[in-house]
Amino acid sequence: MQARPPPFPVAINTLGSHKRMAMSMGAESVDEVANELGALMKAKPPTSMQEAMKLLSLALDLRHAKPKLVKDGACKEVIHLVESPKSRVESWPKAPDWQNPSTLDPRPSTLANLPILKCWPLDGGRFITLPCVVTKDPDTGDRNVGMYRIQIYDDKTTGMHWQLQKVAARHGRRYYEKGERMPVSIFIGGDPMFPFAATAPLPDGLDEFLLAGYLRKKSVELVKCETNDLEVPANAD
Repeated sequence: MQARPPPFPVAINTLGSHKRMAMSMGAESVDEVANELGALMKAKPPTSMQEAMKLLSLALDLRHAKPKLVKDGACKEVIHLVESPKSRVESWPKAPDWQNPSTLDPRPSTLANLPILKCWPLDGGRFITLPCVVTKDPDTGDRNVGMYRIQIYDDKTTGMHWQLQKVAARHGRRYYEKGERMPVSIFIGGDPMFPFAATAPLPDGLDEFLLAGYLRKKSVELVKCETNDLEVPANAD
């Protein structure tokens, strides 16, 4: 930061080891959480009373893990609304000029205020690498929470890298076919269980927030976003 303090404190590499990841998820080991996820993924119709009881227990756990909508949360303690830029027409925007965030006035609400790094020497720019991206299927309303690298183009515009087979990409194609703009919400921080759930290989129809609540043994509280009808965790940063 060129010997200057950043506008706000930053915690880096908090999940940089298996032990830290396990601690963040309230488990003795990462394998313990992986086994719970495996039990959920492998659930099948029971063939005995014992299996039926296990399945009933799993169903009750999922019922109590259902996310719930709340009116307010810590993520809304400070709200900055920025006028949306015009849609880009360039097929590949040029890399923007970048100002050192430590020299910026912290009052304007722009992406440049965030401590976003250029992680690798040959990267095309600065990327947010641990975001949770919320989208919904325009036909079914099914929600998806995924993790996709987000490149900063300028102080108000980002690009998102998702592969063709990803659920959010499928949502995007449906909106494109319908000729509609797709609402997208991105949240950073909050419970460490969120990025874990966002990257889990879940089947279609299984909500990542439900998975996070199931693994945490506690419902995820969600709040509605300010500029669209999508919901994000109330305790996100």
